[in-house]
Amino acid sequence: MGELSGHPRPIVPVKRYRTRSSVPKSEKDGFELRQDPKDDSDDGEEARNGLRKKKPGLKTHATSLAPGPADEESNTHSFLSLPAEIRSEIYQYSLIAPDPLAFQPAGTRKLPTAERGFWRFLYKDWEAQQREYAQHEPRLNRLAPALLAINSHIHREAADVLYGGQAFTFQNYAIAYYCLSRMGAANRARMRAIRILGQAAHGAGSRTRIAPALKLLADCVQLRSLFLGHRFMRPRDPHESARELYRDGYQFFREFGAAQGRRDAVLDVLEFDRTHLEDCGFLFGAPTASASTLRSEGQQCEQAVRDHLRALLEHDEPRNGKKTHESNRTDEREE
Repeated sequence: MGELSGHPRPIVPVKRYRTRSSVPKSEKDGFELRQDPKDDSDDGEEARNGLRKKKPGLKTHATSLAPGPADEESNTHSFLSLPAEIRSEIYQYSLIAPDPLAFQPAGTRKLPTAERGFWRFLYKDWEAQQREYAQHEPRLNRLAPALLAINSHIHREAADVLYGGQAFTFQNYAIAYYCLSRMGAANRARMRAIRILGQAAHGAGSRTRIAPALKLLADCVQLRSLFLGHRFMRPRDPHESARELYRDGYQFFREFGAAQGRRDAVLDVLEFDRTHLEDCGFLFGAPTASASTLRSEGQQCEQAVRDHLRALLEHDEPRNGKKTHESNRTDEREE
């Protein structure tokens, strides 16, 4: 043991393994790149001691084309420094579409219940009409709702233009409920024109969305135009149509009347759909009726619905058929 301790252990260099380069063979050039085993240019004291010196890599600096906070702030201040008339003109071009904004089911080529049973013929040309409209649809006028996300001041100015400067069209009551519920009460209060076509009013699930959709309209007290689909136009029983509409839209009618100072103020902005009475009169037992006769019957049906709805609004009868406390107090004072 003493003899062995007198002789130091020899230092064995670390064995290095040479491998081929990862560069693939080039068929065009006709040669193959290999690692030269005699090349020890990267060997040094670190390699012999079991360590390898790491080569310094190239330093890269990421460049971004996005403006910095100072640039964004200066751009915002420069926009707000413009006169109000010019800013309003910019909002008009950026946020108002030439045609009413139409909402339809995403990911589907046809309307819901468009080919179901008795109502199939009403929508048989819907796809062809959509393709024809798409050919004439303007491509250059793209809306820029991202303007509302710049700051609170621009949001207030732009939201009034986006929601109050154009009409919103919904294909049915289910889509109207889905979209209106996500707009928020503040944005619904800015809306001026709403159209609910009601193509799927006879389809699955849409009937249960009529009352919730009309309930969301209670915030739209500044409406100037409200178009409702043919769900409420029944020529055989216009009184029942008026009662059904009054029951589903009771809260909206009451809030709108309170804001306008008249209980029946909603009749000034309410429009009904009579086209199905004029174009499809044979549905109601009049297949040989002339266009003028159907038009006259449609007008009479609408007037009957309006008259009965006005009577319900003036008496302020709630959905259960009982008068409210305010109406009872009015009757007592009159007596």
